[in-house]
Amino acid sequence: MAYYNNLAAVHFEEGAHDQCIATSRKAIEVGRAVRVDYKIVANSYARIGHAYRAMDNFDDAIRAYEDSILEHRTNHVENELTKLRADVSARDKQNCVDPAEAEKARQMGNKFFKSGKFAEAIEKYTEAIRRNPRDHTSYSNRAAGYQKITEWRLALRDVETCLAMDPSFAKGWSRKAGIHAFLKEYHKAMDAYNEMVRLEPSNEEAKLGLDNIVTHVNLQSQSGDFDQARQSRAMQDPGIQAVVGDPQMRSVLYEMQTDPKKAQAAMNDPAISAKLQKLIAAGVLQVR
Repeated sequence: MAYYNNLAAVHFEEGAHDQCIATSRKAIEVGRAVRVDYKIVANSYARIGHAYRAMDNFDDAIRAYEDSILEHRTNHVENELTKLRADVSARDKQNCVDPAEAEKARQMGNKFFKSGKFAEAIEKYTEAIRRNPRDHTSYSNRAAGYQKITEWRLALRDVETCLAMDPSFAKGWSRKAGIHAFLKEYHKAMDAYNEMVRLEPSNEEAKLGLDNIVTHVNLQSQSGDFDQARQSRAMQDPGIQAVVGDPQMRSVLYEMQTDPKKAQAAMNDPAISAKLQKLIAAGVLQVR
């Protein structure tokens, strides 16, 4: 078997990949006849995989690497198999990219959405994303579909993907604000509306949404209602942790408990007032 394996290696170096594969298979046949060690058979299968890969025959290369691992598992072959599968996946995605077809799917999704067929709309938006993963609008549309079937976390994931691709997309910020408001993450809803106002200072939807959130938060805070679960979730937010951990804010929070006059003065500072409002919106701070 060693002679066949050596000959197969020569064929591979010469670029004679078909001969390399045939000789390696002969090596395996001879090796099995004399019950050779599994590690040697695994090496032959791995060389077959290398040859198929060099010929861009990825499917047969994957099967050969899998056969090699079945005989004897090695980190090298496992790594080659993982990388090859990733390459195949990337190739398949690239082959299906077609912006024109993506737009057709998105428009069909819009028709389903308008007729109340939200599951079908989501399916079409998903196809649009697969056809053109660089189009942020399909993620926003699918987020809207997920909202309609109350899959809020999936909707949030999609809208955050949309905004990562295009941070200036005001509709995305509006959708993000609505999702956070439903999830009672009011501080995040405020941040999203504020971003909308920054992008479009005359946007009445953003101003009204922000006013509604602030009014709701203030009424809830003054009512004395306390949602411990909501507060616990908010305290896991890095943004809230940063505010609470700020030495200046810690001093202000202490003064709010001991000296109301100083607290009022602090509220007149726009930067501090914004942070306090964020804590109130998150349910971390109550003001009566």
